[in-house]
Amino acid sequence: SDLAAMGAEPYGYTVALALPSGMADPEGWLERFVTGQRSDHITFGMRLLGGDTVSTPGPLTISVTAFGWLPENRALLRSGARPGDDIYVSGTIGDSGLGLELLRGRISGPDDDAEGFLIDRYQVPEPRPMLGRALLKVATSALDISDGLAQDLGHIAECSSVAAEISLFAVPVSQAAAAVMRNGDAKPADLVSSGDDYELLFTAPKEVREEVMLRAEEASVPVTRIGTIRAGSGVDMLDADGKPLILERRGYTHA
Repeated sequence: SDLAAMGAEPYGYTVALALPSGMADPEGWLERFVTGQRSDHITFGMRLLGGDTVSTPGPLTISVTAFGWLPENRALLRSGARPGDDIYVSGTIGDSGLGLELLRGRISGPDDDAEGFLIDRYQVPEPRPMLGRALLKVATSALDISDGLAQDLGHIAECSSVAAEISLFAVPVSQAAAAVMRNGDAKPADLVSSGDDYELLFTAPKEVREEVMLRAEEASVPVTRIGTIRAGSGVDMLDADGKPLILERRGYTHA
């Protein structure tokens, strides 16, 4: 997802495995791990470049470093947003956070299908490398949503020295997330402050709206325009009446 956020074409990766010395059935675990790697190689056009495998008293540790290709001086950065730009997100927001809450037993799903969908969005997030490459010539800034939409939009605003304004109710949500909200187990503010979506959050000039949508369609990834970049600083979340909302929590903060 980091490669996607910069518009890079995935190439390969290294992986370091530290396997616990008392691990039960290490051969079976490695077989399942390699099966997952093989699937991702096919899906994303990646290849294993090298790495290391060692023993450890614990816990199991997996460290991956991914590499990709970009045209020289063409990477999408967090620092390119300009006043007047539109703000977009790909996919739907908040599914992963709800999946984690389901696994923790803090909420209940409206039905088995919705619960399975949300948990899968948490356990197997889908990065958007094709969309990232498609946006390389039209987007002014981008990042992947890992800490929560509200928190990560703040990163773009800070790095670009601008202000961001979005409508909370323009943020796209899945049918499963909408059902959870109807049950009273989540609010729109919860969805924009939960992390691990790994969707793309990006900005682009108003003049290229049609091209943005065309490129998203070609990449087979839905995108939604949710707000505007303006002069100033900070992030404003607006309710259905256009009034600013104060979020109790904007997202995950790295200590």
